[in-house]
Amino acid sequence: PEGTNYNVLGRLPACWESYTTSSVGPHNATPGSSWVHGGTQSLSFNSQSGTDTYYAILPEFSNPFNELQISFWLKCGDGQLQLGYLTAEDEGNCNTFTAIADFEGPYYAWTQHITYLLNMPEAAHRLAFKFSESDMGGFIDDVEVSICTLDCFPVGNLSVEGLSSTTAYLSWALIDNSQTAWNVQLAT
Repeated sequence: PEGTNYNVLGRLPACWESYTTSSVGPHNATPGSSWVHGGTQSLSFNSQSGTDTYYAILPEFSNPFNELQISFWLKCGDGQLQLGYLTAEDEGNCNTFTAIADFEGPYYAWTQHITYLLNMPEAAHRLAFKFSESDMGGFIDDVEVSICTLDCFPVGNLSVEGLSSTTAYLSWALIDNSQTAWNVQLAT
């Protein structure tokens, strides 16, 4: 992540932690390479065995999770990135990791993702990225956790079926369970 001081090994921002099943944990991508989205550094997850799992654990935040959103850029091969949380009882091996969102591809193209941290359980203590892969690595960059200022949240997993010149059936998942009304805008 740009604008962040990295630890003495140059692998993670100084306030982050990591855990991995590999002999090589998350680390900096080569500065100035195509593996960096913005600035000069990104977090790189590269497999040693093709079955490794990596965790990059964010610092604690003073605001409650339900007031926050996280934005980041992802570039990955055939791996999968999950965003989740650890509980305070975690023993440093990420065995309490619980996923709240899954992210994949497109294959080696930078894509931005924004997740609203609403309806997080009280047990949630720290946010973490979990990257699992079969052959190829992945990269996250420009991670930003900020106060969520939206009055009207977007919906998730929007899909359209039965599309014709006069009808369309929309379905979506709620991001915030308190949502009871939606604004639908049509454009031609």
